[in-house]
Amino acid sequence: MTESEPARDAIGIEPGRRTSRFPRLARLGPWLVAAGILAFVLARVPIDDFTAALSRVSAWRLIALSVGFVFAMLAADSLAVWLAVRAALTESRLSYGAVLRIRGTSYLLALVNYAAGQGGVVYLMHRHYNLPVSAGTGAVLLATSAFLVAVALAVGFGLLSGAIPDRTEINVAAIGLLAAAAAYLIIVKWRPAVLARSRWLAPFFTAGIWGTLRVIAARTVHLTVLLAGHITAMLLFGIEVPISVAAAGLPVLFFVATLPISPAGLGTTQAAAVTLFASFAPGANDSAQQAAVLAYSLAFQIAGTLVAAVVGVVCLRSLQAAREDG
Repeated sequence: MTESEPARDAIGIEPGRRTSRFPRLARLGPWLVAAGILAFVLARVPIDDFTAALSRVSAWRLIALSVGFVFAMLAADSLAVWLAVRAALTESRLSYGAVLRIRGTSYLLALVNYAAGQGGVVYLMHRHYNLPVSAGTGAVLLATSAFLVAVALAVGFGLLSGAIPDRTEINVAAIGLLAAAAAYLIIVKWRPAVLARSRWLAPFFTAGIWGTLRVIAARTVHLTVLLAGHITAMLLFGIEVPISVAAAGLPVLFFVATLPISPAGLGTTQAAAVTLFASFAPGANDSAQQAAVLAYSLAFQIAGTLVAAVVGVVCLRSLQAAREDG
C-alpha cells in the first residue's frame, strides 16, 4: 500500500481510481460562461471602435475614479451591514470599524461572485468575533434583502417613468423584484410564527419593520454611491445618460451582476450595459455606440476589481492584526 492510499480510503476513494473531474469543471463553468458572453458581445462590435473608445480615456483618471468609488462603496456597504447586525442582533457589540474590515476582506471572495462575498462576511464575523453562524447569516440576509428592496424601488420608478427600455426580459425581472420586495415587507410585518421561530430567519423579525426600513435607507445610500460611480464612469467615456434613465437602468445592471452565472458578473454585466445604454453613447452607428458602452463597462469593472482586491488584502491584514492585539 502506498503512502497516499490510507488517505484515499479515509475519504472513500477506491485504490487506482481517479477522482471525478466534475468539481473542476464546475469551477471552470462560470469562467467559461463569462468568456462565452464576452466573446458574443465583442463579436458584435468592431474591434477598432472598441480600442478607440478605450484610448479616449486616461488610465490614470479611470484608476483615480475606481479608487474613490471602491472606498465610498465600502463605507456605505459596511454601514448597511453594521446597521443590519445592530437591528437583528441587539446583544451584538460589533463596531462599525470591525464591520468595515470584515466587509473589505470579503471583497476578495466577492471576486468569485456576490454570494461568496456575503458568505465571507458570515464566516469572518464568526471566526474573528464569535458571532453564531445562524445569527450572522440572518443579519447578512437582512442587509442583502434590503439592497434588493432598494434596487426594486429604483427599478419600479424606472418602469413607471418609462426610463427602462421596453424589453420583455427586463420587464419580467423588474416586476419580479417589485413583487418580491412587497412580499418581503409584508412578511416582516406579519411575523409568521413558523418563520420567526427559525434561528436562521429570526434576525429578520428581531429587526422588525422599523429596523428593516433603517437598513433599507442605508442601502439606498449604498445604491446612490453605486449610481454616482457608474454615471461618472460613463461620462468619462462620453456616454451621456439622463439621470432618470441611469437611476432606473443601473439597478437592473447591479441585479444582473449579483446573479451566480459568471465570476463577479463578468460578461453578464457587459451584455446588460450594452442593451441598456448603447443608444446614449457616442458613435457614428449602432456598432460604434455598443463598442463605447462595452469599453466603459469592461474597463470600469476591471479597474474596480483590481482596486477591490488591494483593499481586500489591506483589510485582511488589518483584521488579523486586530485579532492578535485583542
